[in-house]
Amino acid sequence: MKPTNIILDLLRTYRHRGTSARNIMSTAEMFGVTQNLTRVTLSRLVNRGLVENVSRGHYRLATVSDPVSNFIEEWQRGEARCRKWTTDTYLVAHISAPSEKDLWILAATGFLPIRPALWARPDNLVRSRELLTEWLLELGLSHQVLLMHHAQLDAKEQKNLISAYQIDKLKAGYRAMNSRLAKSAMTLTSRSKPEAMSESFHLGGEAIQLLAKDPYLPKPLIRTDERIALWKAMKEYDRLGRGIWADSPTMMPAALAGST
Repeated sequence: MKPTNIILDLLRTYRHRGTSARNIMSTAEMFGVTQNLTRVTLSRLVNRGLVENVSRGHYRLATVSDPVSNFIEEWQRGEARCRKWTTDTYLVAHISAPSEKDLWILAATGFLPIRPALWARPDNLVRSRELLTEWLLELGLSHQVLLMHHAQLDAKEQKNLISAYQIDKLKAGYRAMNSRLAKSAMTLTSRSKPEAMSESFHLGGEAIQLLAKDPYLPKPLIRTDERIALWKAMKEYDRLGRGIWADSPTMMPAALAGST
């Protein structure tokens, strides 16, 4: 749990209204981050323009926020991220000598390598080619990328690509996470506030990462009902978690009572 991630994830929870530095420090302390390191990290995020200091001791995500944060928040759109698939059409990205960041972005948006310098995924994302290219560039993909829509792959490439998605593993992941969310939701409200906060932060973060980076494969490659069920479960868990994370003096360690 990096201090930067803790702060940004917490501020996403509070959205536009933000929260106090005192709350941020008490939360970070729950995950072993010192008050001093939290203050330094918070200051750096303000300087980077990712966080706004809206009033004395009160912070929120910047209005123009980090594109990666926006990418993560797209999980909330669920199936609206996709459109009906024209069978056997693919998006193909050509990029030579990709950096580690390029590889992360391609993988996070569902592309897999099919040949040297070529990555592909089913062409079922809702964005047009122009908007998709712009979106990938905003995330930090190299400007050398060439994106092709409605591309055709030969039968062997299609088979290899679909196999590489490990569809059975994807479906098992949906079911396992859905089960974990259900079990956690049944017990969260009966736990102490720090325990409930910690569990909802960790588990909710895992589920959001899973949904945000899911390849959103289309029918008929995968049955989408289990993915939709997980999305609905996470929407409800998110609502529950936000209630638990609401500002409350009872969640702050006594040592922070006089902090600013």
